[in-house]
Amino acid sequence: MVASVSALTSAGQAASYYEADDYYAEGGFAPSEWFGEAAAALGLSGEVDRVEFAELLEGRVAGQQLGTTRDGQVEHRPGWDITFSAPKSVSIMA
Repeated sequence: MVASVSALTSAGQAASYYEADDYYAEGGFAPSEWFGEAAAALGLSGEVDRVEFAELLEGRVAGQQLGTTRDGQVEHRPGWDITFSAPKSVSIMA
């Protein structure tokens, strides 16, 4: 198993990526729900709302702006994309 890790550089790029070509959703709507302790701590529950998800990618959550302040500017990384791939030998055998 190989894991490729890349940083999402902008919130707009990330939102477009997750919504493009129904990659993670069927018909443009993802039947996703928030779960886990981190979601609960951030006050996220129930179905994932597209607007709320876009705000999270921008670093806005629970009335706060997340990020690092440098030279008076807030720098925020929207997230990380991790892709798991099988070794090439598996692909050849298939």
